[in-house]
Amino acid sequence: RRPRLAAVGRALAAIGPLPLAVALFASLVPWWRAEHPTLALTGVIWAGCALLSVLVLAGPWRHHRLGPAGAAAALIALLILGESATGSRFQLSSPLGAQPISGGRFYGLSNHLFGMVLAAALMALLCLFAVVRTPRARTVWAVVIGALVAIVCVAPSMGADFGSMLATIPTFGLLALLVSGVRPRPWHVVALGAGGAAAVLAVSFLDWLRPAEDRTHLGRFIDELLSGELISVVVRKLAQNVAMTTGYPALAVVMGVAVLASVAILMPRHLRLRRLAALDAEHPASYPVRIALVAGAWIGYAVNDTGPVLIAAMLGIWLCHLPAVLPAPSGTGAPGRTGAPAR
Repeated sequence: RRPRLAAVGRALAAIGPLPLAVALFASLVPWWRAEHPTLALTGVIWAGCALLSVLVLAGPWRHHRLGPAGAAAALIALLILGESATGSRFQLSSPLGAQPISGGRFYGLSNHLFGMVLAAALMALLCLFAVVRTPRARTVWAVVIGALVAIVCVAPSMGADFGSMLATIPTFGLLALLVSGVRPRPWHVVALGAGGAAAVLAVSFLDWLRPAEDRTHLGRFIDELLSGELISVVVRKLAQNVAMTTGYPALAVVMGVAVLASVAILMPRHLRLRRLAALDAEHPASYPVRIALVAGAWIGYAVNDTGPVLIAAMLGIWLCHLPAVLPAPSGTGAPGRTGAPAR
């Protein structure tokens, strides 16, 4: 209820998730050669965040309440997608990448990175829809952003992520339907799910046609399918999801919070979340975005073997950014309360 303090809080909330993207590129600076590597790594991430924060907070979008959060979310999604699209050259030994000592996936988009991309892309669209107000324009933007995310995520030379396509097409397809004014029917949902499955199987088949030494795990999935191992693969992935949730108390807490948050952001009026309800009254397109967010999060959880990590990544970004886009409490007279440019 104090405008100046609220402005500082909004700025901090907007730039809060930036370290996630910066940490992916930390190996640009050889911090491991320093006398105190941990301090050097911390300094590199802080310096990178400072540079991006200037861009986020000083750009022309700063005059709109939703501008800084939208710019930060777009930066996060673009940086992570760009890193995968250019060959995943910075993931090795980065704070968010795979470590040689423990092994893992050293290329493409891992599930936690996909969760960040999906959450950031949807937050960027929520902020963009406050400016782009026609149903046709919103539909086009949802389809274009969804196509960009899908291409980078599933291309064998880029993200090479099987589960991401199964979640991306239904998520952005549902969002496109909602903002276009079309009421989704059950057959729409089935068609979007089938479309995602058909797309990823087609890409996997093309990858399988390459020589065995050049295939990613997309092509190797076709081998498993042809050898009759599909059921065992599905059971193994589901079992790993359950094991992660039950075996790590912190992830179990995160999953519980995610369930509560999913219900809360879809029922702001019933739960008397006045500022979230005010956001919907001010920008009605924010509610369809949150529907797509919840759908994408739990589809992503179901089709990936480390679904809890994906959920945690999405939850972290939205818990940071959502306070930055909420209207000020009623009766405060804070600048930018109605979404108009702050003076």
